[in-house]
Amino acid sequence: MSNSIKYNDQKQIATDMIRRFDRMTDQDRERMGANLGIDASDFQTRIVLSTGNEKRARNPVEEFARQVPLVELAPDRWVIARNIVGAEPITKQRTDQVRENGGQLNHDFKSAVETIAGTVWSTATVDEVMARKAAALRPGGMR
Repeated sequence: MSNSIKYNDQKQIATDMIRRFDRMTDQDRERMGANLGIDASDFQTRIVLSTGNEKRARNPVEEFARQVPLVELAPDRWVIARNIVGAEPITKQRTDQVRENGGQLNHDFKSAVETIAGTVWSTATVDEVMARKAAALRPGGMR
């Protein structure tokens, strides 16, 4: 398996630095274009790094899945399978705390997935996440 992924015509990022991949929406592209003064219509994926910084890629998520096995954690949210080190259920107390701190939860999150690059919340249960990881890492498994 590769220790880096390629994006935007040969740029590379080390896989252990990638927290997650998010499919970009039309709203994301509009904001990006307005903020940077560019035509962002061809950007498809946001790559969130362990530092919290983000890279934008013209590559679709499916192209990254051909480079490294990915696990889907929520609609339009993926992590690198081998980066997953564990998962735990998200409690109502934890979601209430996020809301009290001004956070918004757009999905019914069920687990917090620990990766070597940081925590990612998932709509899948802990058992589902770990089963998806195992399937992705099997030879010929889901990618």
